[in-house]
Amino acid sequence: MENHADIILLVPGFVLLAIGGVCWLKHIRFFERAIKLPGRVVSYKPYTDDEGSTMYQAVVSYEFEGEECTVVDDSVATSWKPKIGKICQVGIDPLNPQDVRVYSKIPFGPGVVMGLGLFFLFLGLLILISNAL
Repeated sequence: MENHADIILLVPGFVLLAIGGVCWLKHIRFFERAIKLPGRVVSYKPYTDDEGSTMYQAVVSYEFEGEECTVVDDSVATSWKPKIGKICQVGIDPLNPQDVRVYSKIPFGPGVVMGLGLFFLFLGLLILISNAL
């Protein structure tokens, strides 16, 4: 019986990398067309996750059309409190001003998915190479 562990790891690796890459590109495209404004972390929103740990999401304040607004950065939650006063960038969809997002170079979700994809690809390639030797 042949060992297909390399294929079993390579295929999900490619799929995860592709899914993460598409999500990351959507994030980049949003900020290419978005109205970019400076924001500042003014507080944080605590919540309890499924395991009972307290997690925190930053609450970011920004000014849009003369009004002071806030948005919760729901793209990432951390186990530590966000630094109050930290400067960040906020993007507003010009076609849908209710769609407001806090900018990050690599958003947490797509970053994790792409990282898992790379991990599976690496393992699959190691097995493929070791089987060839």
